[in-house]
Amino acid sequence: MSTLFSSLFKRLSGLEPEGTDGEGDKAKDNESGVAYFSYSYRGSIGGDSYTRTAAVDGGRVTLTLDMMIKSDYGEMTGEASPGFAAALNELCRKHRIVRWNGFDKYNRHVLDGDGFGLQVRFKDGRTVSADGSNAFPHGYGDFEKDMNELFKAEEGKMLEKRRLELAAEGVSGELKMIMINISRNGGFGDDSYFALLSVGGVRQSNFEVRIKSYSGEFLPEGEYNYCRTVPDEMIMMKDLDGIAKKYDILKWYDYTAYEQGGEYFQISCDYEKGHISAHGSKHPDDYDGFRRETLAKIAKITENVMKYIEENGEDE
Repeated sequence: MSTLFSSLFKRLSGLEPEGTDGEGDKAKDNESGVAYFSYSYRGSIGGDSYTRTAAVDGGRVTLTLDMMIKSDYGEMTGEASPGFAAALNELCRKHRIVRWNGFDKYNRHVLDGDGFGLQVRFKDGRTVSADGSNAFPHGYGDFEKDMNELFKAEEGKMLEKRRLELAAEGVSGELKMIMINISRNGGFGDDSYFALLSVGGVRQSNFEVRIKSYSGEFLPEGEYNYCRTVPDEMIMMKDLDGIAKKYDILKWYDYTAYEQGGEYFQISCDYEKGHISAHGSKHPDDYDGFRRETLAKIAKITENVMKYIEENGEDE
């Protein structure tokens, strides 16, 4: 198939994005240095869109980051490490982003997918503007990879700073719902624990557990699967909240860390005001104590509910 015929076929079939390619290789390089850099990623349906900026003022670079997936964090701001401005200039030179000025393409036949927006202002006043929806300029993939590597460490510090700030703000009121999910090594034959417990009418079925006990660590060997409504006092939420406070799990706010072969855990606690969540296979401080006491309490609640069902029948 000839190149001309292939291009015509793509346009007619909707495979070829529509729009303009920008200045291309005839664009004049800019050596004045970046004064302002803004990049937006528009992700597929699922909330992974984000915007990052870098404003250069002499030797100081102020960064911002706004992530849809971290909407509770709001817009984060930080100052980049020394040498960042030079690295940003090199990024733009290496990939000759001036070629993309005026790039504006989209593929109207793709219903999902992703896109980007790039705005750069150089110190001499010249600008670069590029935008694509399921369409990207030549060399974009390598640029994106290098850009993400450049910003990764700086944004990691901004995220951790904001996580600690939110943890310091704390939670208030009573614990209304707790979810805990633990699977030992994730393999067949290992214990697994899932519990979703609530009080105060948060959920119609306030007691839901799916437990596979092979070791007999907390419950006799067997499987325990229940989803039903029981009196709130049977949930022992104050006891569970006491365990959470004892081990100060607030410091786990938005914790995420993994290591090979570790026991996977996921926890989510909803208070009257505020929320704590954490997950991973690399465990935070005081995990063992929290795990031991919380699972023992869930086992006790489960045994009480089993007696309640036995005395009151299966029907709610």
